[in-house]
Amino acid sequence: MTETCLAAVVREYRAPMEIVEYPVPQPEPGALTVAVDVASVCGTDVHGRRGQYAGVLPIELPLVLGHEVVGRIAAIGDGADVSTSLAGTS
Repeated sequence: MTETCLAAVVREYRAPMEIVEYPVPQPEPGALTVAVDVASVCGTDVHGRRGQYAGVLPIELPLVLGHEVVGRIAAIGDGADVSTSLAGTS
């Protein structure tokens, strides 16, 4: 698994998004890491960038945009239930 990826990031509300190199997290116990092939920026991301969810949803800055993704399981954390999914599955 690679150590970094590209991400669309907003550092301040209403600021332009930046494409930056971002660290790929290792899966926590019971979780999976997904290698993202495609991610879209949707209306929820636009509202988050504007700060319209501040105090309502637990959104913290810097904000990585693009929560609608297509990808493959890249890593499996200890104790993850993989009975219905395997590493490399699309």
